[in-house]
Amino acid sequence: MADSAGISSINGRPWSEADDRLGMWLFIGAETVVFLCLFATYLALSSSTLEGPGPSEILELPPILLPSALLLLSSWTFHVAEKGLEAGQLKKTIIWLGITMVLGFAFLGFEIHEFTLYAAEGAVLTESPFLAGFFVLVGTHGAHVLFGSVWMAFLLGHLASKKIVWTNWKRIRAFGLYWHFVDVVWVFIFTIVYVLGSQGMY
Repeated sequence: MADSAGISSINGRPWSEADDRLGMWLFIGAETVVFLCLFATYLALSSSTLEGPGPSEILELPPILLPSALLLLSSWTFHVAEKGLEAGQLKKTIIWLGITMVLGFAFLGFEIHEFTLYAAEGAVLTESPFLAGFFVLVGTHGAHVLFGSVWMAFLLGHLASKKIVWTNWKRIRAFGLYWHFVDVVWVFIFTIVYVLGSQGMY
């Protein structure tokens, strides 16, 4: 059932108040610095392979295409959930947020599988500076996806128990910034690490 207040207000609160996400912007700014440092470290170490394999020897593009598509698709499914929230459509919001969460966990499943295959081939974090930089960068992003997916589970619980209220509106709007940030970071990882690395560009 749609919220009679529509998109102009949430439980009597004006839209302008609901869009206050300064704290999340500050957090994303700090996380951006962290990832910039990790990217710089990875690129600096990418040629230090010692006796281990280099980027073009272990990184393959085809296996990473599906998980990449799933993660990027999750930004669209979250957008649909957010539009449902704006319209006061609780069922639509829960369904599409749940789909987003499933996509996040599916991406993590592929990443765990990828890391397991590398480990089986002896390509582990301690094998070389390149592999250390790779696992720390990609693993840190994976940790952010895991955190976001668990966060969505809590949001779904709040929506199911408290419906569409002011606090849930603010939580989901703030979460949206975080999730889109995680997806943008993956675009850079996909391009710099997998596309350029698999082609031996550095």
